Amino acid sequence: PGYTLMEFDASGQEFRWMAIASADPIMLHLCMPGEDPHSYMGAQIMNADYQELMRLVHQEDKPAKDKRQLGKVANLSLQYRTSAKKLRSVARVQYNLPMELPEAERIHKTYQSVYSKVPIYWANQIQQTKQLGYVETFAGRRVQVVGNWSGDYGWSMGSTSINYRIQGTG
Repeated sequence: PGYTLMEFDASGQEFRWMAIASADPIMLHLCMPGEDPHSYMGAQIMNADYQELMRLVHQEDKPAKDKRQLGKVANLSLQYRTSAKKLRSVARVQYNLPMELPEAERIHKTYQSVYSKVPIYWANQIQQTKQLGYVETFAGRRVQVVGNWSGDYGWSMGSTSINYRIQGTG
C-alpha cells in the first residue's frame, strides 16, 4: 500500500548499445530517427526492399509484419552470439515462428554479413575480458569473469563478456 510498481522498456536500447559497442555503421545508421532495424533485417533475410517493407508494415500488411517479426527475432537473438540452432528454438518457443534449421542457418549468416562489425566486437570483448578478468558496462558497473576459458564454462564466460556490457547497461 502506498507504492506503485512500474516497469519501463526503452525501445531498442540493446540494439542501440550493440551498435555503439560494435561501431557497426549499418547498425548505427539504423538507430537514426525514422529507421526500423527489425524491418531492415527482415528485408535482408527475405531479400526484399527495405523502404517498401516499412511502408507495408505501417499499412498493417500481415505478410510485411511477419517479415519484420522475423527481423526482430534475428536482431534480438543473434546479437549475443547465439547459434542457428538456438535461433530456431527461440523463434519457435518465444515467437511462435516455425523455422527449420537450414533457414535458421541462412538467417544466422545473413545477420553476421549485414552487421559485419558485431562478430569483431564479440572477439574483442572476449579478449578484453580475458585480459582484465572482468567485463564492464558503459556506466562502469563490473562483473568478474575468471576461470578456465578453454574448459567447460569457456563459452558461458565468453557469453557473459558479450552480454553483460550490453544488457547490464540497459
